[in-house]
Amino acid sequence: MRYGEPAPITEDELGAIMATDDLEAKYRGIIRASLHIPGSDLLHLTLVECLAEGAVNAEAWVLAEAALTASSHVARLGHMTRPDVFLELVSHLLDHPKISGHAEVIRDDIRIFCR
Repeated sequence: MRYGEPAPITEDELGAIMATDDLEAKYRGIIRASLHIPGSDLLHLTLVECLAEGAVNAEAWVLAEAALTASSHVARLGHMTRPDVFLELVSHLLDHPKISGHAEVIRDDIRIFCR
């Protein structure tokens, strides 16, 4: 994957992407939304769903990782409305075999930027 500036995205586009089976499109859609519509209720719901799924399904780690990165963006931009919910979900990923280190960093970001 080459670096490119994530293009703007609307809630409608995010919803359509998340309804597909295209894992790469979902990953990119989550990241794009976190940068361009960080206050979106749909984005927050999507992040919660991806984090929760990643906590119970080891195969869902790719989307959980995207949700972790996006959660950091949302927290840093000051748009996280329920940091307590995100902290709880992230805490369930602290023992994940592939993304536990990333979960620790995001937990710290939420604690720092959502006081």
